[in-house]
Amino acid sequence: MAQQQGRTQGPSELRRALGTWLEGPPRRVSAGYPGERLRLPEAGRGSVASFGEKLVAFVVDLVVSALISVVIIRPHTIEQERTYNVVAVGVFVVLTAGLLMASGRSAGHRLMALQVVRLDGRTVGVRALLRQVLVALLVPALITNSDRRGLHDRACGTVVVRVR
Repeated sequence: MAQQQGRTQGPSELRRALGTWLEGPPRRVSAGYPGERLRLPEAGRGSVASFGEKLVAFVVDLVVSALISVVIIRPHTIEQERTYNVVAVGVFVVLTAGLLMASGRSAGHRLMALQVVRLDGRTVGVRALLRQVLVALLVPALITNSDRRGLHDRACGTVVVRVR
């Protein structure tokens, strides 16, 4: 029998205590649909964008950044290719952050009819720079919650919604 703070626990009490510990923390009841906890509509304008929509927008932004980077640096050697890669990531971050600061939409977001909005209703502003640096790291964007918000969106208080 185990002793806890001067009190002896019987086998059934010990089993019950260990059983709850082994089962882990209590599970939360998830929201009915992505964005419900954020008071966003389930579908249509203002609803949370899907992973596929955001992925297509991301790829479009990467292609645009790569094309701009080729104009800046035309890689012919291995060293130039390394420089090109760094420039391409820099162009991606600066270009998309600038567009998000100005309108809440990058080129890819416009194509997919998406917009990045802050949860408090204000413009994205300078938070867009931090958001895009985290997007460039990829891992924060891939770790999402039930509202389809990646770590980058949670860190910046933003969410990607459909415009139409």
